[in-house]
Amino acid sequence: MSTAKKPSDVSEFYLACRNGDVDLAKKYLMTLKQTKNDLNPLEPNIHSTPLHAACYYGHKEIVELLLENGCDRSKLNRYGLTAYEEAANDEIRRLFKRPQDLNCIRRFQDELIEDCFDFVRRPKED
Repeated sequence: MSTAKKPSDVSEFYLACRNGDVDLAKKYLMTLKQTKNDLNPLEPNIHSTPLHAACYYGHKEIVELLLENGCDRSKLNRYGLTAYEEAANDEIRRLFKRPQDLNCIRRFQDELIEDCFDFVRRPKED
């Protein structure tokens, strides 16, 4: 399995995501993560990412897979659109929503509020 370009100059990873080939997309994701390669390549000739393609063509399972593996949600294609904006339908757009749970609301709050400002207090004098 190589990430070599095809004559059309589109990566096999991109084609797997565009065509809904879940198994091949999983294999490429594993390889890309192990080699620390970019999971969000902007294809040279079409200026689109695998996530854009999967969203545009409505491949729900691939979109889930890409998002779970940390693909960049904010990358823009040649039209200045994110993958979310290119989504084929609301079902695909819902995959971008963060889970709503009670802990999510407080994820940046410290449980011990009295310790929150320790870094700005003057040191205690002995």
